[in-house]
Amino acid sequence: MSKATLTFDLNDLDDRVEYMRMIKALDMASLLWELQMNGYRKFTKYNDRQEGAYQEGIEEVFEYIRELMREHNIDVEQLIV
Repeated sequence: MSKATLTFDLNDLDDRVEYMRMIKALDMASLLWELQMNGYRKFTKYNDRQEGAYQEGIEEVFEYIRELMREHNIDVEQLIV
């Protein structure tokens, strides 16, 4: 089994920032998962009868989120198992 050890100097500002990125990575992945998998349904669940600009706006926002994730090569299924 392969192992990796990351070392941070928490007295150094740049290292502290990198450390926070590492320890919050699962939280960020969970947020992205929630947005991608459940966000659209939650916004449209009670608004099935909504049509026009409101519904189109919701669809546009979630398509934009999906597009950004593709551009940044983010596949939440690789991050959340």
